[in-house]
Amino acid sequence: MAAKLYNDVLLSSLEYYCDDYAQLYLISLVNKEFNRAASSMLYYRVVLSPPTSLLHRLNLMDTGAITSPSNLPSATLPQYASLVAELEVSGFLSPRAPPRNTLHAILSDALRKFTSIRCVKFVPATFHEDVFIDSLKLLPNFGSSLRELVLNSSCTSSEEKVSLLTDIKGLYRLALYSPGRAVLQTLPDWLKKNADTLTELHLLDNCGSVTPGVLNSFLPHVQETLRAFSLGLSYSITDEDVFTFLSQLPNLEHLRLRNYWQMKAPTTKPGLSKLKSFTADYAGSSFTTCSEVARFCKWIRRTIAASPIQTLRIAAEGVGDDDRDHYVSPAYPAFDSLIDHLSKKHATTLRHLDIKTAFVGLDAFKQLLESCNRLESFHLTAGKNAITRLSESLPNHTPNLHTVIFDIRNVKRRKVKIQDEEVAELMQRGPHLRRLIVNEIHWEGSWKFDSSTGGTKFGAEQVVVPVPPWKKKKNALHP
Repeated sequence: MAAKLYNDVLLSSLEYYCDDYAQLYLISLVNKEFNRAASSMLYYRVVLSPPTSLLHRLNLMDTGAITSPSNLPSATLPQYASLVAELEVSGFLSPRAPPRNTLHAILSDALRKFTSIRCVKFVPATFHEDVFIDSLKLLPNFGSSLRELVLNSSCTSSEEKVSLLTDIKGLYRLALYSPGRAVLQTLPDWLKKNADTLTELHLLDNCGSVTPGVLNSFLPHVQETLRAFSLGLSYSITDEDVFTFLSQLPNLEHLRLRNYWQMKAPTTKPGLSKLKSFTADYAGSSFTTCSEVARFCKWIRRTIAASPIQTLRIAAEGVGDDDRDHYVSPAYPAFDSLIDHLSKKHATTLRHLDIKTAFVGLDAFKQLLESCNRLESFHLTAGKNAITRLSESLPNHTPNLHTVIFDIRNVKRRKVKIQDEEVAELMQRGPHLRRLIVNEIHWEGSWKFDSSTGGTKFGAEQVVVPVPPWKKKKNALHP
């Protein structure tokens, strides 16, 4: 009993370092107990994601050996293989064909050893068309454990590959990137085989082959059980088609849609009475006028009008986390009409607002803070005075706020200067506020022992967010 309690406490303590692989490795060297606990986190998720490399493309002697930072080779060892729950293969794989490229054999051999696998993601950017054939043949054998499957065209581009997929049963979540006709034609039968378990269906990125008829073919198999649905960009479908389809999913709780400009506004309202989370995608450079922003905000309002929405996200395609140009350029038109709607219609339910690419005016920001008292976190773009306005509102509003993220526009980045003492003072005004991020600079607040007084003192300090090895940037000339 004591040993079990010790292990539970140790695992809970190590959760703080769940994304810090370097620190987890050091912890694993302490003793056997620490090694067992740290290894369960180090190998829970195994990722192979080679970065783009000019040398990689020019090397004709490349055999597909794993040279990029990855925990895949060590994960296949007997003491770690049973710990693996997620396998992700992404990034830029070698396009060379077997047998020169042995990656297909490496992946299939690894998959055989991962007997507890729950999630498989095969979504590489470049690849040879046969790299996953052997692995796909093995997936139906994991029916007792495999619950999540994420694939792109590397696994769905031909009838041969699709025929291997349709034997997979027991899935809870299925995500297909850029699904083509080959997989869409057999998808209804595949959904039927998973009708008793499937609760999430996500069709992402280029969904040009998805038509109203394709959506209607899903309904008999997912109508009552589907809890989450996503649909990427498809000019074959209008908002009217999408809303008609959604109105027939009474238990939908999570939704993601890609917006594009349409001349005719839909007459149907989806009426999603159980929807808790909505993500709206749009082309990042498409909104430059007030009328375009107003139309987009109206589309969001129509989608969530009847929903007890708790989480709202806006994602702009083509605007990545490393794109810093928009911090010094004039802001796009404000999304104040959307904030007004949230403050009036969803103030009692809204908890998380992630609209980082949407500019919010000062008055609308004040309205948000004063109305949405259950707000726990937000990420938005605002002017330089937004932090001051937040400080003024904290003592009386948003008592549950714990995370605040600002992207400051209309001012040069070097002029946005915040001291640790100012951040600590701001956090103390909010009873639960412990994380502040401004222009990608992270602060975290905590109570610490003060040796000078013998008591505790609250302080805030800048922190560096750990990055997994496979996400660290490398020189493009090196593999």
